[in-house]
Amino acid sequence: MTAKKTAAPVTGEVARARLMTAAESVQIRCLIADDVRAEHNGKTIGIGMYLDNVILMEVSAGQADPTPKAPIAMHQFAVVLTFTGPEGDYEISFKLGDDKPMERSIHLIPGNSVNLIWHFRPLLVASFGIKRITVLVDKVEHVFAFEVRRRIPYAAPQLKPAPRRTRRPKQ
Repeated sequence: MTAKKTAAPVTGEVARARLMTAAESVQIRCLIADDVRAEHNGKTIGIGMYLDNVILMEVSAGQADPTPKAPIAMHQFAVVLTFTGPEGDYEISFKLGDDKPMERSIHLIPGNSVNLIWHFRPLLVASFGIKRITVLVDKVEHVFAFEVRRRIPYAAPQLKPAPRRTRRPKQ
């Protein structure tokens, strides 16, 4: 791809996008959330986002840890992959852990991005610990990690009510 000539000098993000070459790699951002929705106006809305990539699954104090034979279900889980990079058609392969890969084709345009959203309803968690999302872009591997931890609910400490104040009549 060659740079386009413009009548006026262009700076910032637009200039970088116009000067991209095919040798530059595709950039990927990954977001995990309870749910993600793509609006008709192009906005992507994340609900219950895990910005620190740590999911705390609430389990009762006596409940056993999940196993492959007895997993714990997260009722909703979503992954958003945002792709930017040089113009072109790309083959994307995505998998969570050892699951079967899901495949899509995308077309990138410089200065724009493409979001791919995957929903898991439910997501079966067979163990606590680090989980990996593997993305192949034209056979180049990108790995993103997040962690699933046990959260034991606890009773919040009860605060004593403040003493009531009463007004004394002025004398």
